[in-house]
Amino acid sequence: MKQLVLILLLSISFASCQEKSTKEHNESTSKILINVEKLEKESVGFQNKYDSLPKLEINQIDENKYLTLNSDKNAMTKLSIKEDKKYYYLGIDNETFQFRKEEQSNKQSRDGQFWYDYIGFYPSINMYAFSSNSVSESLGFSDFELINKKNGKIYQIVSPGDDRIENPILSVHNNYLAYYHNNVYENGCFVGILTIDTKGNFKEYRSFQSDNFKINEIKWNNENSILLKISSNNDKTFDYYNTTSLIEKE
Repeated sequence: MKQLVLILLLSISFASCQEKSTKEHNESTSKILINVEKLEKESVGFQNKYDSLPKLEINQIDENKYLTLNSDKNAMTKLSIKEDKKYYYLGIDNETFQFRKEEQSNKQSRDGQFWYDYIGFYPSINMYAFSSNSVSESLGFSDFELINKKNGKIYQIVSPGDDRIENPILSVHNNYLAYYHNNVYENGCFVGILTIDTKGNFKEYRSFQSDNFKINEIKWNNENSILLKISSNNDKTFDYYNTTSLIEKE
């Protein structure tokens, strides 16, 4: 009798597991598979728009002020996402976004290739970060992209150069997104500030540009200014600066 009861319990447990597995499989396969390369993207960070807006100025500060500031509140995280050998996958509503990975077997001959790298996730604005990469005539190009987890809208932040911008940082209250880009060889850098509205849309707001140094790191000082760690001698020595207030020149 005890053996019969045990067999019945095992049968019920097995049937339950099968039902759960089938349900999960159906839910995952019922989503529409979308090739991200074919989706429309909204570009932001155009140089001509920044040129028409007030520019940021910088003032030198001491190293201690820079080092004592902790700006990790809204930092990017490395949230795990689904992937296989060929693609990354994001579940957006009733769709699955598919991101092509780099062809590992063809790294020596990249000409004509296009692929994505997963960078991370910004939990405070609910957006994933990817870089889109391509090679044409032996020249590499890349862009930084943000994908809204809720509605799937894709934002591409335009880079001043061929390679993508450095990972942006969010202000304390998520009102601004700051990023920078350095020249590849000689001294020269660009800092861009985008505003973020309540719907998660971005817009050019303020910028700073210099031919005298490269940026090593940026931090938010408060909601209205950022700190810069810079070098003019290939990171042999560093100087530190604070920008003027973002709302000073309204």
